Amino acid sequence: SLQCAECNAAYPIRNGKIYFRESHERNDTEDLIKSSFKLKFKKLYKYIVIAAAPHATINAKKEILRHIDPSKNVVLEIGCGPSKQASTFIGCDISDYEGVDIVCDASHLPFKDGSVDAICSIAFLEHYNKPEKLCAHFCRLVKPGGVNIHFVPFLYIYHASPNDFFRFTPQGLRALFEGHEEVTCSNIGGPVGVFLLIAIDFLARLLSFNNQKLKTYIHFLLLIPAFPIKLLDYAFTNRKTWATLAPNIFGVFRKT
Repeated sequence: SLQCAECNAAYPIRNGKIYFRESHERNDTEDLIKSSFKLKFKKLYKYIVIAAAPHATINAKKEILRHIDPSKNVVLEIGCGPSKQASTFIGCDISDYEGVDIVCDASHLPFKDGSVDAICSIAFLEHYNKPEKLCAHFCRLVKPGGVNIHFVPFLYIYHASPNDFFRFTPQGLRALFEGHEEVTCSNIGGPVGVFLLIAIDFLARLLSFNNQKLKTYIHFLLLIPAFPIKLLDYAFTNRKTWATLAPNIFGVFRKT
């Protein structure tokens, strides 16, 4: 275990993970199915997501590495789940997935203020009930010149894992990092993706007769015929004109 020099609190280390809290029990059907896919396909999973998502998406790792050097920078990946975007990232999550290094609550990350070069997250901020407080915490931890890189949903369907609280407009994401230099803030996908997300979720609910497990499998099956249609959505990605009609938003903010 690790022991605090000031209060003598002990934090256990198990299977290479440091536990600052007990692992959250994962019981969401869709989350469990996704986790099994992540464990089975490992590094290939992110490419499967790009291909299978019902909307235009981007290679998150590639975008993150445009702004940081994982061989030199200390990078925290919040809510990393079973696999991190880079092996040198420090993975933080409330559940002890395979890819997690530190099991902790995102609002109580065990790092000194100004001690990390970057914090990134993918589809995480919407699952926290106080995003302003959380992002203020992130901003304190990042050193001057460091960056916050976050992918968040905008016009996206409800997806509790275990909870789902918020959606973010481009202006909303900027407000969370007010006072920081905006490196980029753009839309991922457009109206085609919004339409497909709603249509697939509607059909999956209609055909599953309130069976959550069946709904999840039907949802995945409906992604197959949606693939050729979703390719049209790439024409709207990273277009300011369509930023207010997009499934997801991606922002990079530098601490001055």
